[in-house]
Amino acid sequence: PLVVFGFFVLSSYVLIYIKNQYLKYIFFVLIFIVALSTGHDSTYLALALICFSYVFLHCNLKYKLFMITGLILLAVGVFVFVPSFSDVNMQWRLLFWKDSFMRIINNYFILGEGFGIQYASDDTIIQLNNLFPDSTNAPLILGDNKYLSAPHNSFITMMLHLGIISILLLFYPLKSLFKNNILIMDKDILFLSLSLLGFVVFSSFNVILELPHTSSIFWIVFFALIFKLTEKSGLPTNEQ
Repeated sequence: PLVVFGFFVLSSYVLIYIKNQYLKYIFFVLIFIVALSTGHDSTYLALALICFSYVFLHCNLKYKLFMITGLILLAVGVFVFVPSFSDVNMQWRLLFWKDSFMRIINNYFILGEGFGIQYASDDTIIQLNNLFPDSTNAPLILGDNKYLSAPHNSFITMMLHLGIISILLLFYPLKSLFKNNILIMDKDILFLSLSLLGFVVFSSFNVILELPHTSSIFWIVFFALIFKLTEKSGLPTNEQ
């Protein structure tokens, strides 16, 4: 995961700081090709959204509407026609996420279930294991693994533990990004924002924030962005 995060940081750096338009996209394509070696579809998705967001922010309103329409159609096409986005691994995630969301809803979104909990119900565990009946390397949830196998979405895991308020508090320090359009066009802020976007997308399909060694770069970029927003907003850090 740290290597994958490196792709997101490098691609964001290339898009923001390389001035030659042709050269920046050549480098981005090369990074994308190398990233194919990871075998993670969430990596390609994150890189594509980083590039899309960069182009989107630099387009006028007419092209933005066109890009949004194209993105929706592309998303539908990917999930319909690309097997890896609808294979058994994705089915495993969707089944797990459904179970987690039902528990979150039952807690009225506000109250989490705390830590040391069983991540999926016994019935859901049976369904998850049945998705891989013939695979010797299947991600089966057996015995005490039900307390360790998270739903492969760090933000759903966070809500399951602490409720939806934890997600709101997590992204609250970034509120100025959406309140001040000028800030996002600052090169340093845009670089950190695009890097964090890649991290968020990848963390939405993998176990990242649950583990200190995989979440380290996430938190470094996250807090760097907060401090940079504070600096550019002209506010003292202790007032943010």
